[in-house]
Amino acid sequence: MRKKEPLGPGESALSVATKKEWLAIILLIVVFSVSLTFVYDLWHTAACSMSLLEGHFRDFYEEAATRNGTIVYYPTIYFLFAIWNLIPSLLGLKWSEIITSNVLFYEKCLGYFFLVIACVAIYKIAVHLYGNQKRARAVILILLTIPYFFLISFPWGIYDPVYIAFVMWGIYFLLVKSDLKFTAFGLLCLALAVSCKTFVFFMILPVLFYRFKKIWQLILAGGTTVSVMGIECIIFRNSQTFQETVLKPMDHFVATIFAFNFIGISFLIVILILTCIWLYRIECNPENFSRFIWGSFLVTSSFIGMSLWNPGWPIMLMPYFALLTVGLPQKDRKLVYLLNMCFAIFAINAVVTTRTPYFGESAFVKSLLGGWLLKSEDLKYGFSLSAEIVEALFTSRIFKSDYNNYCSTAMFALLAHNVWFLNPWRVEKLQEEPTELLLNQDEKKTMYACLLVPLVIYMAPIIAWVTTRI
Repeated sequence: MRKKEPLGPGESALSVATKKEWLAIILLIVVFSVSLTFVYDLWHTAACSMSLLEGHFRDFYEEAATRNGTIVYYPTIYFLFAIWNLIPSLLGLKWSEIITSNVLFYEKCLGYFFLVIACVAIYKIAVHLYGNQKRARAVILILLTIPYFFLISFPWGIYDPVYIAFVMWGIYFLLVKSDLKFTAFGLLCLALAVSCKTFVFFMILPVLFYRFKKIWQLILAGGTTVSVMGIECIIFRNSQTFQETVLKPMDHFVATIFAFNFIGISFLIVILILTCIWLYRIECNPENFSRFIWGSFLVTSSFIGMSLWNPGWPIMLMPYFALLTVGLPQKDRKLVYLLNMCFAIFAINAVVTTRTPYFGESAFVKSLLGGWLLKSEDLKYGFSLSAEIVEALFTSRIFKSDYNNYCSTAMFALLAHNVWFLNPWRVEKLQEEPTELLLNQDEKKTMYACLLVPLVIYMAPIIAWVTTRI
């Protein structure tokens, strides 16, 4: 952690970007949010949540599966969607009967809501890390302009920000506040994150080993982080559907851990153990906070890069990535922006052009703007095809000889480079730049250009398709 840096003469906390720049970013977010929507997970999860609102609790999985097909998540995310859909339900709207672009946009707003909550936590963590509001706002600006993060969060509207918000607030309560009351809040946030997505447990292990220095504390904290998931397993233990669609696929989770190995030794497990031991041995204090951020970035990158590939997972990295990028000199940050652009282009090719049409033209058809322009309000959706798509997403591995996986391999290589490029020992050797040079106009031009290029590449074929149908 750097020494606290007061704002310079005439500077404001907003000085990392002008009001016009912030407004332009907000406008871009709005345009892409209403123009595209990724449907399957969003619609399926929201539709399943309606079973809870209709009184199906103990038989929730059987009822939801009967209506909407296979459901694979623990109950937490469905409860959150049920709360979100409480008002529409009271108004007599039944999501499982009809899909409209208006409905899908409303469901996307749950992710936007949690994204705002996550950004507040990231901002507070950045203030603790860098010592002033200017650098903290620079972190948020960089995060929002990472092309991959932008695509996942706004146009596609996937609800990964839900568990990211829980993780970030868990870190803030445990490491920034850290007294007993906030420690309990922090562990609860991490427990909710794990119950949303099981693999998030990898993200939080560095937090626990850095924060707790006694074995009994680690055991207690670790048990607490899986407590919500454990309670849900007990409640639904008699549900055959829950056992088959949620618990049984844990085999896939185990396979993910050992997907990248040498003579049976998982590289991921080795990196996880070594990183946790290192974080356990260093003192939990402000001076080592950047090391903790990098350790979490290393473990999460390793899990994503060395496991069965899923196009949504890299979003977990982005808060750590933005926090670390601000600490780089300007010339290094420019290189990072260019690499982010390349990462997003490879991701677009891997996801859109070779995996599923639901990230392309169909994403526009089911958007708020698409429903209005194409007059397709009753957008029926087939789950059988989607099931095949989801299966394809989870069975593809890195280093297979096809175009899709060449893109994934390139993404993996960029992750590996960023882990080295952002390591604290390298960064500390670099001469620290004056505060007033942070995100000057030349650098921001590079940052904005690197955001727009992937967006144009993504939208060009969609716009060409749409113009032939209006």
